[in-house]
Amino acid sequence: RERAECDRIGQERRLLEQQIEAARRELAELKSQHDALHIESILVRRDRGQYGGEVPILGRLFDEGARDVLGLHKSIEYLEQSTQSLNLHTRALEEAQREVLEQLRREKELLRKDEEE
Repeated sequence: RERAECDRIGQERRLLEQQIEAARRELAELKSQHDALHIESILVRRDRGQYGGEVPILGRLFDEGARDVLGLHKSIEYLEQSTQSLNLHTRALEEAQREVLEQLRREKELLRKDEEE
């Protein structure tokens, strides 16, 4: 039962690590988009006559991107905390498993000695 629990926690940990990695890739892409939008915003401001109507749209896109980045940062923090918690729980389960196995070994040794006598 403990092994199944350890396996399940290990799978959850791998899933969380994959989610963290995906969130990091998405964050990097959003940062790249943010930078591109920022540059484009500067160009639009320089050329107001031609691009004046796009400034509000780009501003909204910039704001949306900034909110997305903040949301991704929060998600990454949560996933990292969850991974850390799962790591601690896994270590505790492994230690409990070692203790149980050691007790089983001692009991088998005692049983063997009793049978020899």
